Amino acid sequence: NAIVDTAGALIVVLDREGRVVRFNKACERVTGFRAEQVLGRALWDVLVPPEEVEGVKRVFGELAGETDDSRHENHWLTASGERRLIVWSNTRVCDPDGRARWIIGTGMDVTEQRALERQLRRAARLEAVGQLAGGIAHDFNNLLTAIIGYLDLDLPEVPEDSRLHADLM
Repeated sequence: NAIVDTAGALIVVLDREGRVVRFNKACERVTGFRAEQVLGRALWDVLVPPEEVEGVKRVFGELAGETDDSRHENHWLTASGERRLIVWSNTRVCDPDGRARWIIGTGMDVTEQRALERQLRRAARLEAVGQLAGGIAHDFNNLLTAIIGYLDLDLPEVPEDSRLHADLM
């Protein structure tokens, strides 16, 4: 128990029906729920957003069946209603008959990491747009320089009292 509670990773243990039988201190810190609030309850009834329940149940069913381990990610709801994105590595512990007795999920909260990755991608896109705009402005400036150069060459040949001369000035 002490090892599970001092681990930095989220560790949750489920029985064959998906009820929480172990909820370590890292789970409590991330969710704001105390272990007593979730023990004995189905994981998807407490912690999983409604739109993700089906996918979590599918992964659980695979582990309860024949799959020895799996990796996936889903959100957990906190006591305050916030969503935290958790990346899971799951395994199962079987009884002597080979049936899954416990499903053990070890997770990492990657909410902030993913937010920073999104910001970095957005900044890279903005930088690319800025470089493109700078390149276009540079090319446009080159065209204007050529036009102004030709105007400077042709202006002396245009009569000063003509409308064209006035427009070119």
